[in-house]
Amino acid sequence: MTHERPEDGRAFILEVLASDNSTPVVESLSAGPLEDLLTYHGATLIDRVEAEARRNPKFASLLGGVWKNAMSDDTWRRVQGVWTDGAGMKCPPIKRPLWVTRLAWRDR
Repeated sequence: MTHERPEDGRAFILEVLASDNSTPVVESLSAGPLEDLLTYHGATLIDRVEAEARRNPKFASLLGGVWKNAMSDDTWRRVQGVWTDGAGMKCPPIKRPLWVTRLAWRDR
């Protein structure tokens, strides 16, 4: 969905996040559809992503679980500019939310 219909993908992500922000769901949304959306459509959606992150703390935290993947440097820089950790604190570009760090180590 995020490849062919990015607006539907964005709406899906927001709807799921609003109804369930448990750790497994957040991990899946961040590393799956949100990362894909930003990788393939970041240039056209980044303004809306930034606006959503500024008004929605859950979404800003969700961005903290996204990895750069193949997204453009500009999109990645802008994602880093609005992501937060789970407590709503701004994440510096080199810091990942703790749940992302745990997930990364678990998969090694």
